[in-house]
Amino acid sequence: VIVENAYAKENSIILITPHVPLAQGIAVTDKVNGSFLVKLSRPEVADIPFDYLIIGQEQKLSQGIIGSI
Repeated sequence: VIVENAYAKENSIILITPHVPLAQGIAVTDKVNGSFLVKLSRPEVADIPFDYLIIGQEQKLSQGIIGSI
């Protein structure tokens, strides 16, 4: 789903909290000025309500990678 919000920027940190338990991850996969894209790994049978928090940044931070040990 595309979420339009004037505070969203390409370098924003966007945190998502679903209102229901999920058996899969939910992620922000694309950010542009004025909107961002939220995706699931696979389709769900019902809509997934969620809250989000946009944190602005002056500059882009380094990104980490999560992997198995």
